[in-house]
Amino acid sequence: MVFPEMDFEIFIQMLILGVGVDLTTLVSVLVACANIGSLSLGRALHAFGVKASFSGEVVFNNTLLDMYSKCGNLNGATEVFVKMGETTIVSWTSIIATYVREGLYDDAIGLFDEMQSNCVRPYIYTVTSIVHACACSNSLDKGRDVHNYVINNSLVLNFPVANALINMYTKCGSMEEPRLVFSRIPAKDVVSWNMMIGGYLQNSLPNGALELFPDIVKQLKPHDITMACVLSACAGLAALDKGREILMWI
Repeated sequence: MVFPEMDFEIFIQMLILGVGVDLTTLVSVLVACANIGSLSLGRALHAFGVKASFSGEVVFNNTLLDMYSKCGNLNGATEVFVKMGETTIVSWTSIIATYVREGLYDDAIGLFDEMQSNCVRPYIYTVTSIVHACACSNSLDKGRDVHNYVINNSLVLNFPVANALINMYTKCGSMEEPRLVFSRIPAKDVVSWNMMIGGYLQNSLPNGALELFPDIVKQLKPHDITMACVLSACAGLAALDKGREILMWI
């Protein structure tokens, strides 16, 4: 394994020895910079790349965008994105994720709309980021639009997307739609089950949580969080006998 600090040392030695730095090398060092969150060094590498005439390279700009995003510099990421002559799905996903990370959910949703208008097809991480933005901003209608986009464009409803949709719907106070998403997951994981049970409790529907429990134990061993949620549902309903029955699974 090569550690980020070693990447920097090798890069500095290259400069001292006058060895030419190509695009691949600079991108590798920028990735290392992003991984340790060194904004000052990232800016220096940005300037070096511009002087080396790499500013027109898509891979350089995408890596810069990711570096500024991971270093928490929204202005830097936005400036790189705006100045990019050519953007890719990686560019759009990075800038959307940056806005979501900074809590600017409406702006992220606006970027997703702009991306679609530019005929850029999102991939899984783009979808999960924007669904998370909808959940945090309580934008149920927009979340439904994204869900419809997933269906209409035959995107794979894998665990990250399905779980993000379930989380979004439950946070927005809807339980019929996440149950439909949940039912279409071929082999549900513990996160999916916990999100559904937690969603019922969050929306004051403890009976719904208890109805799921028999199905859970048929497919997997209940997680500690699952048990805590189900027992909470029993407490909310004053269902002592049901609670004792569930305790047998511990």
